[in-house]
Amino acid sequence: NGAILSRPRDQSEGFAEIDFERVRREMERDRTMTLSLLWEEYAMLAARSSEKPYSYTRFCELYAAWCDEHDTAVTRKYIPGDLGEFDWAGKKMAVTDELTGELHDAWLFVACLPYSQKTFVAAYPDMEVETWCQASADAFEFYGGAPRLLTIDNLRTGVIKHTPEEVVLNRTFREFAEFYNVAVIPHAPYSPRGKASVESSVGKIANRIRNMLRDRVFFDFDELNEALKGGWQDMDDGTLGAAGRWWEKELGR
Repeated sequence: NGAILSRPRDQSEGFAEIDFERVRREMERDRTMTLSLLWEEYAMLAARSSEKPYSYTRFCELYAAWCDEHDTAVTRKYIPGDLGEFDWAGKKMAVTDELTGELHDAWLFVACLPYSQKTFVAAYPDMEVETWCQASADAFEFYGGAPRLLTIDNLRTGVIKHTPEEVVLNRTFREFAEFYNVAVIPHAPYSPRGKASVESSVGKIANRIRNMLRDRVFFDFDELNEALKGGWQDMDDGTLGAAGRWWEKELGR
């Protein structure tokens, strides 16, 4: 079968090297192959050679970076509940102060399970790391548990440093992930290649719901999130009928 050990550049001294070409071939050869199995083989080979293996999270991150560098799409084999992709939607909404009329920002948080495309959308007052942790916890509650791996964008409040050699997470963010026993994989900087599912959810769900609600005024986050919840839960079944029924209901308010 050959070893998943090699000497490509960009890898840190002191760790067993990874044969990325072989990882790519194995992933493309059999659709049931997973990166977790290839990492286990890599770790066992490293141990036999008395070398220190990269962690599974770092193994996946280095492989994704290698694919970006070589303009190769990452072949993903999704396992139910194994991976979650979380991100902030690009365009904000607003909550209106009922007394003063002042507008307060409402940022949309989107979570997606790539295997099922099950999506969670909710609005929050800011994008600070504490809010991101709360939003993620809300998504975990909705899903009934936490995925084993969590891929995120390079949110400034959560990722302090991200280079080919090192990833440093904000302390709060790191402790949150440890509490839920989730491995966090930030996407390579300036590379959108790894987050197709969540970006698709942002485009197909968050933007559509936001536009449908563009003429409504919300006076608190509970009211806004109730409207958002009705939208994305109805549209999660992928039918135009559900979206149409929800739209008619909203227009009737």
